[in-house]
Amino acid sequence: MQYLSINSTGKFYNCWVLDSDSAQIRALTFDSIASINNEIKKDYNEIVSTKPRKKTLDKIGRKIGKVFKKICKNLLIENEDNIALILDDKTCEVPWELAILKNKPRKYLGDISIGRMRILPNDRWVPTRSSRRRKALLVGLN
Repeated sequence: MQYLSINSTGKFYNCWVLDSDSAQIRALTFDSIASINNEIKKDYNEIVSTKPRKKTLDKIGRKIGKVFKKICKNLLIENEDNIALILDDKTCEVPWELAILKNKPRKYLGDISIGRMRILPNDRWVPTRSSRRRKALLVGLN
């Protein structure tokens, strides 16, 4: 399982890949990958408000697929199978499952094993009471 984080910082995406075996960040994006959130949101609202047409769905799928392929190329992801997307508030509005990865035969990102996770702030977390001792046990991965 690979974890791909896609975060929107205004006009660009910041992305990284977490390797599940080592629990370490394997790659970060170096190139500026332009955000398509506003374009996709407009197209998606058009689909939702009217009867969906295959032509419009394909248009969105090609746009999302182009960006997704660029992210994967930038992060050296060779195999898109078995991937989990970690999304923020802005990037979760993009229907990533509609990304067209291959035209013939047609292959969507939603056709392969994909999961979605969303990063949410937690306002209810209360820190535990501080320790009265000055000893600590540290556990970590090498």
